[in-house]
Amino acid sequence: MSPLFGVPTFRWLPAKSKIQTHFIIFYTRVPDTFTMIDDVTLKDGKLSIVDRSGSTLVLAASHGL
Repeated sequence: MSPLFGVPTFRWLPAKSKIQTHFIIFYTRVPDTFTMIDDVTLKDGKLSIVDRSGSTLVLAASHGL
């Protein structure tokens, strides 16, 4: 029942209600200098991957939400 990546793993919904959620998945190589990914964001068609060191890898996203 604990959060996953800081996001709740469940929600309580009223009876007969509906919910809609979107997910995105990707796979990419990162530079050997990356040691731990701290954040991934999708904004304006760009996927930004931030390493603990502060280094950022920016990729063009082929599909948006």
